[in-house]
Amino acid sequence: SEGSKERDELKRQLAKVQKALKDAEELVASLENHLQLAVATPAPVASRAATDDVSYGSTNPPNPNTLQAVLDPNAPPISNPLPTKTKIFTAAAAADKARDDHSVATIVMAQRDRLRGRCDALEAERDGFKRELQVQVQTAESLKTDNTKLYEKVRYLQSFNG
Repeated sequence: SEGSKERDELKRQLAKVQKALKDAEELVASLENHLQLAVATPAPVASRAATDDVSYGSTNPPNPNTLQAVLDPNAPPISNPLPTKTKIFTAAAAADKARDDHSVATIVMAQRDRLRGRCDALEAERDGFKRELQVQVQTAESLKTDNTKLYEKVRYLQSFNG
């Protein structure tokens, strides 16, 4: 009875951890989509008024190379580049865009890293709960077997005294 209560509690905790892990993974995917959109979409700043024709790119599957392209513009071209029209920017507008992109990328990368760390911690906690549940189930089965044997011995001894 106590073992089954503890097992049920562990099952509830395991389900809660699995839900938190799923939510965190969905949040990571959402943040990567938002980063791709933020990088592909120029921010509305007065100095960028001449960039109204710039294509916003696709937000369908997230491009995992977007962060690397933002952080290292001299990196080799990515395999699936976002479509954009070529525009001539003023030096100040280009510098503003680079600073904005870098700060957004840095913030999002930090969030992503924190979420991945939290996902790893939740996975470790879930695995611990699974191991503990398995131990509790084995203990319950062992106790049930022992109780059955003891009961049989008691009945056997009572049959001689009866």
